[in-house]
Amino acid sequence: MHSNNQSNHRTGNRTNSNMRTSRTSKRSKSFISIRTVLSASLCLIILISVSAIFRYATKLYIDTPTDLETQAVNTFVYETDAVKTDPVSSYTFSPNDWRLTLVNSTNSLSRDYTTTTIALGNGQLVDTRIYEPLMDMLEAGELEGLSFVVCSGYRPYEEQEVLFNQKIAAVQAEGYNYEDAYNIAKEEVVEPGTSEHQLGLAVDIVASSYQLLDDGQAETPEAQWLEANCYKYGFILRYPVAKTAITNVIYEPWHYRYVGVAAATEIMEAGLTLEEYLQN
Repeated sequence: MHSNNQSNHRTGNRTNSNMRTSRTSKRSKSFISIRTVLSASLCLIILISVSAIFRYATKLYIDTPTDLETQAVNTFVYETDAVKTDPVSSYTFSPNDWRLTLVNSTNSLSRDYTTTTIALGNGQLVDTRIYEPLMDMLEAGELEGLSFVVCSGYRPYEEQEVLFNQKIAAVQAEGYNYEDAYNIAKEEVVEPGTSEHQLGLAVDIVASSYQLLDDGQAETPEAQWLEANCYKYGFILRYPVAKTAITNVIYEPWHYRYVGVAAATEIMEAGLTLEEYLQN
């Protein structure tokens, strides 16, 4: 009996010991599982943080232009603005600027020089690039009660040649020999290849009420308004009074040439010819 009790006691002890071992094992396993979860969570948090930092750094690098990128963007904007709005503040003089092409008795165009033109309402042609500023200028004057006629625009070499030969013939009819007639003719009609009209950037503008190409044109309200306001639209009075010695062309209060707003502003304010402006 005592032996059985001892046996039962030992059996109970083993059972209790096994239960304690089982509980300890379970707690250990639970602790390991929790630690594993926490470790995994911590790794995930670190990974997410590193990824976020990388994305931010990459975005910051991409969104922040380098000096070269900034220069390229500014150059593009400048070129676009120069063509469309021609702001005075952003203009930088360039001898290769198409708007400043010099055509005169010592700088001629070839017979085959042409440009892309567009027709005005009356059929006269102009370089497509000056159509909009020309229309803006004429419309602005009309809003003030003025009335203009563009009596001449683009003129090809062959047409200028015809006009020049006609002038020589007219002078010869007055009794001059050919050589004298030639020299007299070129004082009023420029030789073929030396006319700005061949560029397509020049226009002869007269008042509707006075359509003669003489000094009387300067007395019309239209001519006076044009001379005072042409620079705002990129035009200059190309052959001003008392400048014949420089331009080799007589005073023509009707002849306007497109050079762009910036150059036109400087030329008209200083009372220069295009020749003088380009020399400076």
